[in-house]
Amino acid sequence: MKINSKPIDTLYLHFLNREMYHPIGCKINDEDVLNALKIITLTTDELLSTSIAYVWECFYELPCSSRFILDLLSEGMLCLIGSSYSNNEFLEKNHKLYEHDKKRYNMYYNNIPKELLEYMPKIIKFQDTTAYLEKELFVWADTGKSSVIENSEMNRHLLKQHRPIIGALTERENKAITKILFEDKLSSNIDVNQLSRNITLLHLASYIDYIDGDIVSGYRNLDFFDTISKDYPIYDLGIRAFILESIGVDLDMEPNILLAYAKASERSVFAKKLENFIERVYYTVLSKANKTISAIICHNMKELIKPSLCAIEKSEFFSWENYLACLDTINDFLCKHETAYNDVFNATNGKEITAVKKILLCTATNDETKKTLEVAKNYGLNPKIQYLDDHSVYRLGSMKGVDISVVQSEMGTEAPGGATLTVNDVSMRLCPQYAISVGICYGLEEKKAKLGDVVVASQLQLYDLRKISGDDEEVIPRGNNVSPSVDLLSRFRSSAMSYNGDSVHFERFITGNILVNSLPAAQKLKNTFKEAFAGDMEAGGIYSVCDKRKISWGIVKGISDWGHKKDDSHQDLARTNAISFVFYSIAQGGFV
Repeated sequence: MKINSKPIDTLYLHFLNREMYHPIGCKINDEDVLNALKIITLTTDELLSTSIAYVWECFYELPCSSRFILDLLSEGMLCLIGSSYSNNEFLEKNHKLYEHDKKRYNMYYNNIPKELLEYMPKIIKFQDTTAYLEKELFVWADTGKSSVIENSEMNRHLLKQHRPIIGALTERENKAITKILFEDKLSSNIDVNQLSRNITLLHLASYIDYIDGDIVSGYRNLDFFDTISKDYPIYDLGIRAFILESIGVDLDMEPNILLAYAKASERSVFAKKLENFIERVYYTVLSKANKTISAIICHNMKELIKPSLCAIEKSEFFSWENYLACLDTINDFLCKHETAYNDVFNATNGKEITAVKKILLCTATNDETKKTLEVAKNYGLNPKIQYLDDHSVYRLGSMKGVDISVVQSEMGTEAPGGATLTVNDVSMRLCPQYAISVGICYGLEEKKAKLGDVVVASQLQLYDLRKISGDDEEVIPRGNNVSPSVDLLSRFRSSAMSYNGDSVHFERFITGNILVNSLPAAQKLKNTFKEAFAGDMEAGGIYSVCDKRKISWGIVKGISDWGHKKDDSHQDLARTNAISFVFYSIAQGGFV
């Protein structure tokens, strides 16, 4: 049995959308939302995200939850998604959309929540959500086909009124696509509410697809939307709440106290162990199930766990160490007493279920980034921008089982935006297994290489750190001389064997914060480091961060000049060749 859980980029908090509740005859509930936020904050290590509009529109209806949301935003644990770059643009857009319904959307007019004004989207959604809704509804109403809206009896009945639905969409002008648009067009409130559910489902799907994320399932009264969940029931609130309460976690604790516990490093370990445990229980239940109805699956998962609870020792106080021990005890109990669970456990060789690995490509110029995105598209990838604190990251998607991202630093390693701090910041958020510096370099061996050739660093010498001794100013290198990660170097060597592009050299690389454009300077470097083949300004930052964070790292650069008389004539060739070789290597596999 192969068990492989794909990591998500972000866990999307759809239940903050108050529009979801009206079609089912209830209101968004502050206590329920706060409880869900507590469970998610304690038990997931993924980045949490939600629409900026959701947070604004439920702000006054959910006073307790809104205070906790502000805390999550302040701690950087919640990321807002939207299409506006400024508050003025956000408000102006919503003024136009909700002019016909000011009373319900008064938070955009006379009752602006000032506490939210300092928080803007970190993920910009370039896709126009309203245009997406309009297009999808037109197609569904006209053809009855949709990849999101179910072909249920209620929807088939609703499609008998396809003409008034299309008419309302055609006549809407600049109005938002909400249930009020159709209230006087359809024959009954039941039909209006069903259409409203479909609109909300499409709205949710547009965000999940755009961010390549997932949602929590099992939220009370919102099971209609669980069909969107990609990894059901891994993020199920009911299952997670049951386990937390069973091992002694008090979910009634004050939100600020809970948040302090959630910031501890042990939370990440617990979250991963819990996720793996839930997945094993799910596969165990699935192997026995005659039905795959979600409510039955979740009930059976709880029943499977219950006998093991007699074996655990609960702590009177909050203790990550104790909770981790409880999970281990439950796992051991089930392995001993539940054959099907033990089979699933053995199918993974007793190891934690592995997640898809990530590669971070590091560039230092706009041209290098543009070329990376261009080559990515040639491989069928679809780059999307994501804002992580101070940095813009391009999420390229998955290829050969690995997720690929790109971040651009400033040139060199020492500036606040240089390679060292940029790669450090982004790696803390993305947790990549591999980091590869790609782009251009200067060559130091004109007789052995040509402009445009690719150089893969087999060794890296840092030359900034040095001792200058005596009246003749003798330079004695003191910088580290290191080898890139064995696994990446091996992947590049095997790829070079079948690569049909320009020559690929595996040689010693030097790096330092000097832009070398001088023949005497280049010759001096060559005299000092006699085996040096090429050099750049960023590789030292990649090495230092990755060595500390235990990330496999490599350097792949194309020779654009010889360290003197620099011009742009060979830069495009050099970066194209280097980046193309990296993508070719990834496409060969071996990174999972």
